[in-house]
Amino acid sequence: MARKFINKPFDDDERSLMESVENGDFEVVSREETKAFFDSSLTVRSAKFRATAKKPYTFRLHSGAVDAIREYASARGGHYQTLVDDALVELAVRLVAEMTTKKQRPQRIKPR
Repeated sequence: MARKFINKPFDDDERSLMESVENGDFEVVSREETKAFFDSSLTVRSAKFRATAKKPYTFRLHSGAVDAIREYASARGGHYQTLVDDALVELAVRLVAEMTTKKQRPQRIKPR
């Protein structure tokens, strides 16, 4: 499977990264540091979504799903609509994060 990429030419980003590695102009970024960046950015996005005004929407949900959400919310002492709202905000945050380009995300190896 990896063989199909052997003869693929480097693009500008890959070439720049290879030159940085060869010249020793890089610093390895730990997984923890990368995860902390994404977690903090997801948290910031989540707070921004929650700071916007709420608008009423009507949509249809499967009754089995709503029953499960109501039961879960009831066991936790909350309201099911709040739980649905929280879940949608978190989904929206992750979708926005997924849509960001790779150039905006931290690299596993960053220049010094």
